[in-house]
Amino acid sequence: MISFLETEINIYARILYKYYSNNYHKIIVIFAQLRLQLSKKVINSSVNYWIVKPIKKFILFFFFDF
Repeated sequence: MISFLETEINIYARILYKYYSNNYHKIIVIFAQLRLQLSKKVINSSVNYWIVKPIKKFILFFFFDF
C-alpha cells in the first residue's frame, strides 16, 4: 500500500514539476517530505481518506486551472 501511494504521489509530483516548475517548485518539496513520511510509517487505511484524496483534489485544482 505504501509503495503504491509513493508511486502515485511521485507521478503527481512529476506532473506538477513539468507544468509548474517555475511557479510551484515548493509543492515538489512538500511531496518529497510527504513521501518520506509515508515510507517511514506504515499507516492504516485512513491515509487514503485524509491524505491521498485531498492531494488528488489539490493537484486536479492546479492541473486543470488554466
